[in-house]
Amino acid sequence: MGPFSFLLDLLFPPRVSKQLERNANMEALAPSVSPITLPSEPFPTVALLSYRDPLVQGLIVELKYHESRRAVGLLATVLADYLLPLVAEDTALASSPRFMLVPVPLGRTRRSERGYNQVERICRAASHYMKDTIPTEASILKRTRDTAPQTTLSASERRTNMRGAFVAAHPLDPTHTYILVDDVTTTGATLAAAVEALREGGATHILPVALAH
Repeated sequence: MGPFSFLLDLLFPPRVSKQLERNANMEALAPSVSPITLPSEPFPTVALLSYRDPLVQGLIVELKYHESRRAVGLLATVLADYLLPLVAEDTALASSPRFMLVPVPLGRTRRSERGYNQVERICRAASHYMKDTIPTEASILKRTRDTAPQTTLSASERRTNMRGAFVAAHPLDPTHTYILVDDVTTTGATLAAAVEALREGGATHILPVALAH
């Protein structure tokens, strides 16, 4: 940090999430990477990071609300590092598997306000890091409607809120594996609704992945 930037920080202290994001790198993030499997039906959800970690919180906030490229790069690296060995193992067992990343879409209003889907950006960056071994297919899943914010809702209210919120845009190939990605999962209501839409579209192999839990 140069002297001018240091002076600016003294006069106008940056938000906490920005301070965390500014100093973040893979070495700092590595201790937070601890994939866990969360029980969910019919497909277990994998969460890669703990949202209790202030660094993880900072990265997701900066990505979600401030379009942080650094956060995109770091979170995409975590996602790619998890998926590549997994896909390599499955590829060795299957005759002609096809994997794709499916980002959970935003509602029209939120997408318009934000100007981008943060999960789609992570997926596209991860696909790039994996040399498109696993491409991102953002057009597969669509929102049918805007939904109320989930933060103040109970688990049952979240499930009701998200029920029927997604639809597969076209018939899906049952031989493909759809890796469904969201940034944060709490009760799993959003991912569950998205999984149901993919299944109704014809998908039989779905891997729900949350960056943080």
